[in-house]
Amino acid sequence: MFLLQQLLPGVLVAVLLSGVFAIVGRLWRANNWADAVALAIGYAGGHAVTAGWPAFPPSEATQWLPYFALATMFLAVLDVFLRPAGSLRALIWILCCAGLLRLLLKPKFQYGWSLPEGVLWIAGLAAGMLVLASSLDAAVRRDSSTSSSLVLTIVACGTCATLMLSGSLLLGQLAMVLAAALGAILVVAFLFPKAVEGRGAVPVTVALLASFWLSGYFYAELPPASALLLAAASFPALLLISLSEKVPSWKDLLLRASLVIIPVAISVLLAIRASPPLDY
Repeated sequence: MFLLQQLLPGVLVAVLLSGVFAIVGRLWRANNWADAVALAIGYAGGHAVTAGWPAFPPSEATQWLPYFALATMFLAVLDVFLRPAGSLRALIWILCCAGLLRLLLKPKFQYGWSLPEGVLWIAGLAAGMLVLASSLDAAVRRDSSTSSSLVLTIVACGTCATLMLSGSLLLGQLAMVLAAALGAILVVAFLFPKAVEGRGAVPVTVALLASFWLSGYFYAELPPASALLLAAASFPALLLISLSEKVPSWKDLLLRASLVIIPVAISVLLAIRASPPLDY
């Protein structure tokens, strides 16, 4: 009961804010960037209720998360209005990811990595975030936002479960806030299936999910296999979305959901096996 009282306020705020902003964006027909604003505001509000609004600059890695959400939201909005070329967009995203990762992994640079080792980590992780963001962006361009929202909501729910099982209740709570915000956008996408494309939410989603996986791996006990499975879970469903040229039916959505649930479930099972026994 106490845990529910801890979780519920932040989740409800995230659902309310993301749902309202997503509906307003669709009624306003703010194509491409409405979901970015809805997700970032919803997550930031839920984070503030769950863990408090962090001072700037934050003193802990998890305190950067609402700032990451808002920063990538502005990046997504600027991308929609400025429409940079593909190569320039990729360069901007790589630089943005490198900056976010440098802030998130600052303790590793201070106490664990040499400079060359840190640069290699940042470069590899930023490249991985570019691949995931590019895949999501291509999938959303070909399909309604319903499928991508469904896929990402499932991944976020799996992220929440694995983080809680990996010894970080706070990270799990914050991942639940993200899942709630994505879930609210998913419901709105069902209600307004063709009102908005939704690709603007891709930078915000990738930045937050990657931050959770890396925080769980480096600062908690998230098994590396679980982190990799969560990162790769969306790719089979995204491939199916990219091959589709029609609004998905219920059968299509169930198939895509099942393709995501399998690796997410395996990642949760691995986290359960790696979690310490509850002996007192």
